[in-house]
Amino acid sequence: AIQPKLARALPKLSDDGLTATIPLRQGVLFHDGTPFDADAMAFSLRRFLAIGKLSYVVGDRISAVRVTGPYELQLDLRRPFSPLAKLLSFASLTPISPTAYANYEAGFRPNAFVGTGPYELRLQSPQLQRLEPFAQYWGEAPRNDGIALVGMSTSTSLYGAISSGNVDVLLSTSLEPEQQSALHQQA
Repeated sequence: AIQPKLARALPKLSDDGLTATIPLRQGVLFHDGTPFDADAMAFSLRRFLAIGKLSYVVGDRISAVRVTGPYELQLDLRRPFSPLAKLLSFASLTPISPTAYANYEAGFRPNAFVGTGPYELRLQSPQLQRLEPFAQYWGEAPRNDGIALVGMSTSTSLYGAISSGNVDVLLSTSLEPEQQSALHQQA
């Protein structure tokens, strides 16, 4: 079941199923200190509808995004759509700071992502992404000192990093079959 995080509750649909009202959580900040509110969420949704690679998935269903209060958003739907809450949990619809993106209308900024989550992007390079706990996160604080996402160019270097304990989680299947077998035997 979907559990709202930045919304206080799941979207409430009108009787005709064409309007969804979403109450938003108060007291949330983006990593750059910008407050998260209905204007910020509307900015994120409208921006995605305009330039998102998968915007047709949302755009075919949402005809308008309206701010109806400081922490309330309304979506006008083209037709009733019962799995709306699932659609709104789509990772590409993650709210982004309007302050950080105000002068960057043409595309996304993967090297400077500014969201609201428990981790903030502190370092971005082709080989490494470093995420550190966001001290002003509204929810439960992370229980670690961060996450390092490391890119490795060969299966040999990846195997060595896993074998030595330098890698905790593997998000790839790029190990050779004999390397996978050796790791299973070590486990």
